[in-house]
Amino acid sequence: MSNKLNVAIIGSGNIGTDLMIKVLRTSSNLKMSVMVGIDPQSDGLARAQRMGVATTHEGV
Repeated sequence: MSNKLNVAIIGSGNIGTDLMIKVLRTSSNLKMSVMVGIDPQSDGLARAQRMGVATTHEGV
C-alpha cells in the first residue's frame, strides 16, 4: 500500500493520546491527521500540537 490512510482521533484524553502516539510511532499505513477534543486547554491537544498534529476543539 503506497498511500497512507488519514486518521482523526476524537477524544484527547488518555486513551486518545495513547492511540495518537501509537499511530505516530508504529504505523506505516496510517497518517495521524487531526486530534479532536472539547477542551482547548487539554493536555492531549497540547501534546498533539507539540508533536506536529493538527488539533481542534470546535468539532469536525
